[in-house]
Amino acid sequence: MAGTRFTYAVGCLALIAPQWDTVRSGGAALSRQDFLHLAIADPRTAPYGAAAKEVLERWKVWDRLQDRIVRGANVGQVFQFVESGAAEVGFVALSQVLGSDPHHYSVMSQELHRPIRQDAVLLRHGAGDATARRFLEFLRRRPAASSTSST
Repeated sequence: MAGTRFTYAVGCLALIAPQWDTVRSGGAALSRQDFLHLAIADPRTAPYGAAAKEVLERWKVWDRLQDRIVRGANVGQVFQFVESGAAEVGFVALSQVLGSDPHHYSVMSQELHRPIRQDAVLLRHGAGDATARRFLEFLRRRPAASSTSST
C-alpha cells in the first residue's frame, strides 16, 4: 500500500573462500585467478548479485572473470555453491558467514557498491490484517532494525 514501504536493514556483502588461507586481499586474490569458479547471485534479479558485480567492476576484474563466474538464483544458492565446493569463492551475505573462520571471508566496504536495502511494505491484501501491521511495526522499532543490519 502507498506510504508503507521502508528500509528496515542494509545488507553487507562478503567474499568467502573456505579453502583459501585468507581472502583479505579481495580484488588482488581474484586477479590471480587461481580458482575455477566464482559464484555470485544473478545481478539482474538479486540485490547481492548486483552489488557483487559492482565490486568486481570497481576492482576491474569483471570482464576478465566472465568465464569463471557461475550465477545462482539468489544469495542463498551462492552460499550453497561455495559450501558444497562447487565454487571455490563467492559473494554472499555477511549474515551467512558470521561465526565462520574470519580468515575465510572478507566484508566488502559499503563504498564499493550501492546499498543493499532490505525493504518492507504492506500489501493491499494485508491492509486489514492486524498481524501484518504488527509485524511492520516490529520491523520499524529500533531493536529489530539494529539486529538485522548485517543481513
